[in-house]
Amino acid sequence: AQTSFSIVSGVVPAEQAKVTETGPWGEFHTYVDSGTTATAAVMTGYADIQPGQQIHAPHSHVDEEFMYLVEGSGKWTVGDKTQSAKAGDVLYAAPNVVHGLRNSSDKPLKFFVVKWRSR
Repeated sequence: AQTSFSIVSGVVPAEQAKVTETGPWGEFHTYVDSGTTATAAVMTGYADIQPGQQIHAPHSHVDEEFMYLVEGSGKWTVGDKTQSAKAGDVLYAAPNVVHGLRNSSDKPLKFFVVKWRSR
């Protein structure tokens, strides 16, 4: 069976990103949300989180996830542990592990995320 996907090698221009979530916490921009030749699903996006806020409460999902903190700092909860994280750090959540990120500073927290599910 052939699988369809919409992303091809190349550049995903910033203008192509869509604001897919907004709230008092900030906004989330989605760049890619589709399958690829090697994944069942992949999502890439950029979040801008206001001071003291989080996009959502800690949660889990079947996808693996990496976040790169571009600016600011926060508290990363993974499983039953909470750690400080700052700009330049990479955060990882394995499949089905509860995780969440809260902005713990008085400045915006910005991160880029890649989340995928293998075939």
